[in-house]
Amino acid sequence: MLLSLVHKRAKLQPAWRFSPEGIIWRVVLTDSGRIFGEARNPEKKTVRFFALDSPDGKPLWRGKNFGEQWWIGIEGVSGETVLLHKYATPSMPEHKSIIAVDAHQGNILWSDDDLRFECIAGDSLVASRSTVLGPTFHVVNVTDGSVESTISESEALQLRRISPSQRVGRMPVTLANFEEARESADVIRRHCDEGRLVGNIEYMEHGSAVIFSYHERNPANANESLLVDSKMKIADKSTATLLYEGSLASGSTSIVSDSFLVYDNMLVYVSERTTLTALDLNGLHPG
Repeated sequence: MLLSLVHKRAKLQPAWRFSPEGIIWRVVLTDSGRIFGEARNPEKKTVRFFALDSPDGKPLWRGKNFGEQWWIGIEGVSGETVLLHKYATPSMPEHKSIIAVDAHQGNILWSDDDLRFECIAGDSLVASRSTVLGPTFHVVNVTDGSVESTISESEALQLRRISPSQRVGRMPVTLANFEEARESADVIRRHCDEGRLVGNIEYMEHGSAVIFSYHERNPANANESLLVDSKMKIADKSTATLLYEGSLASGSTSIVSDSFLVYDNMLVYVSERTTLTALDLNGLHPG
């Protein structure tokens, strides 16, 4: 019975796709599973943000820039609030400012150009403020920006050490060698050419399946540059049947880690840097 169920789902189909205008630079999930992302247009030097309802991929809103055309990005997420940052100068990667956005409505809840994000601390955040006597550190309310308390630098460092990763959903892990996860590694080996591999393989087990991504040399490689094709596949652990194959990037000069994530039974990944794709994994046997 298990084999028949697997073969009936041998070709998983995307539940939905979403393509904003530009390159999808970063995507995060809120606690409820809403998808918040940034899409960049390098030629026009513009960035626009969007939010989706993850079960069906329906846009909650899209095309907002929150007062800055290019030098702005996602810092982190707390609950349903996404925290954005600006840059100290265009030539320096140092972050400054905090802009708190309600992921559902796409409205700015508050902003403070004098604060700098340090970490998430429970339902609050830790931020620093520069003064002539040196930085001061504060616990700040995420939803309204009010300072709840002032703490010492050592207390801030301790909170940073124990703060959660801020990631919602399951992320893949690196397969360091084919011996560390024998069952999954044997399946992965069946579906990739080890002689063409570049960089790391990332994988996770989900029910009766193994989900993995890898990078291989593009056939059009020139001597002076390395081009890679990045792929994501889903295969049954017991039969090695290929259930799904998707392209993450073709002919790319860079390798991106954390190329997919799973929230509940929804897998989300970025295809060819421009399209967010979701797969419903409910049909997979629980294993």
